[in-house]
Amino acid sequence: MKDTSYLMGGDLGETRENILELQGVITEYEGKIDTWRRQLMTLKVEFPGWVDRSAAILTIFLLWFGFSQLGLLLHGLTLWKGGDPYIALRREK
Repeated sequence: MKDTSYLMGGDLGETRENILELQGVITEYEGKIDTWRRQLMTLKVEFPGWVDRSAAILTIFLLWFGFSQLGLLLHGLTLWKGGDPYIALRREK
């Protein structure tokens, strides 16, 4: 009964202060969320270009790597068969 009478006829100054503090915190979080949303929009715009560049670079690297591995394989097969893989470099013209 005392609690009810306190709430109905009491001083609501403390409650008002708490609500104002809560509004400040909410405003702060709204600012943070707005910043995060802008960052997400920037990522959504830039991401397709980033993926395209990464795919092109990775393709070039893997082609180069595969070509070099093929060369090593051919040198290894030549050595296995008892040949000299560097004979082409030693030829005199």
